[in-house]
Amino acid sequence: MSDDQAGSDVKVLVVQFLVPVFDRAGKPYPRAAHKQLRRDLEERFDGWSVAAEKPLEGAWRNPASGEVEYDESWRYEVGIAADRLPELDRFLGELAYRLG
Repeated sequence: MSDDQAGSDVKVLVVQFLVPVFDRAGKPYPRAAHKQLRRDLEERFDGWSVAAEKPLEGAWRNPASGEVEYDESWRYEVGIAADRLPELDRFLGELAYRLG
């Protein structure tokens, strides 16, 4: 933490989000997709962390089919000021569109 940040009242929130390992067809996203994501996070939010050494297993109910689906995802973390949450939300919407 810099001297500027040490004395400020800016609170940093740690926001976690999941990025799937596989696309809807079951094919892994190319490494280039994750490299681009990480570059984007560095440029727009000054950094990122991956919260595990391997993907997390999970399940979710597909609203279209009603069926429970199983997947693997990377859990990313970004530290941001609360007033930047809308910007992160827009970015995650863009990411979801990009990943399909």
